[in-house]
This record gives sequence, structure tokens and C-alpha cells, in this order.
Amino acid sequence: MKKHLYSWTLLTLLPVTTLAESVVGSATTNVDLAATIGSLLFVLVLIFGIAWMMKKMRVPGIMGSSGPLKVIKQMPIGPKERIMVIQVGEEQLVIGVTASNINLLSKLETPLKESKIESVSFANQFSKLMTKNEKK
Repeated sequence: MKKHLYSWTLLTLLPVTTLAESVVGSATTNVDLAATIGSLLFVLVLIFGIAWMMKKMRVPGIMGSSGPLKVIKQMPIGPKERIMVIQVGEEQLVIGVTASNINLLSKLETPLKESKIESVSFANQFSKLMTKNEKK
């Protein structure tokens, strides 16, 4: 079984290797192929890493608040749980948000003042994160 898999892999890669050998010498072919695959894997890991970091940081500049529903304040109380004050039209509501549902906790009689969230560029936040990690 392994012998067939090995020969199938060689047959699949044969056109690539013969083309590469005709263009460049055979000594550098293996190095070039490994460098190309390594570079591709590095870029993919970098893209997924930045996407994961952006999801965890919840950058306010990217997550715009346009429309009739605005998040005024939020406070995490667990890994996937938070308490939020949202504004719907002229009313402000306190809601509890978990991974599986959202519950209305109360209506605010006196609304909270909406604090302006300063939009900070990604470069500034990333540099703060990097200097924070360098100090550790």
C-alpha cells in the first residue's frame, strides 16, 4: 500500500519536477520547491493568525456601529459571557449575552452617556501589544 502511495505521489509530481529541471538545474530544484511550500505555509499561518488576533481584540474601528442599534458599554464576565448596555432608538437596555442566548436584564430609566470610543489604528494597537509582550 505504501509503495503504491509513494509511486502515485512521484507520478503526480513528475511534471512539476521535469519542468523545474528543464528551467533550473536539478540541484536547486528541491531547495526551490521546499522554499516555495514553506513560504506558502508561512503566509497562510500569518493570515489565520492575524484573523484570530483581530477577532480576539475586537477592534472598535473595524466593528463599526452604524444604524439604530448601538453598543454603549460592555463588560466581560467570562470567556463567552458579557453584560452589555445597548441603545435601541431612544431606549437603553441592559442585556446579558452568553454563547447560547441573550437575555434582557432591565431597562435603564436614566440613560448612560455615550462615551466616544477613540478610533485607534491597527498599527498603534499592534505596537502596544508587541511592546507589552517584549517586557514579559
